[in-house]
Amino acid sequence: MHRRLFVELSPQEQTAFVQALQERRLRVVTQYAELQAAKQAAAESRLRDALADQLRMMERDIGTMERALGKIEDRLHKANALRQMIAQGMGDE
Repeated sequence: MHRRLFVELSPQEQTAFVQALQERRLRVVTQYAELQAAKQAAAESRLRDALADQLRMMERDIGTMERALGKIEDRLHKANALRQMIAQGMGDE
């Protein structure tokens, strides 16, 4: 293929050449935008996954905390019952 200077092209050829360049640029820009969107979606997906992991861990920790709190409340009730028994002199034998 033989290259010619732009100024040697006819006006129609110049217009066609510029349009071809614009189309190539548009394809590149469009593909770049698509890749950026895919990159952003991947980042958002990773963030959503990380958030979901944190929420799962929090649910597990809340369950653990509720079970521990239940045990503490049971011990508190038993301790109060024992204190009342002591106050009433029931423990002295």
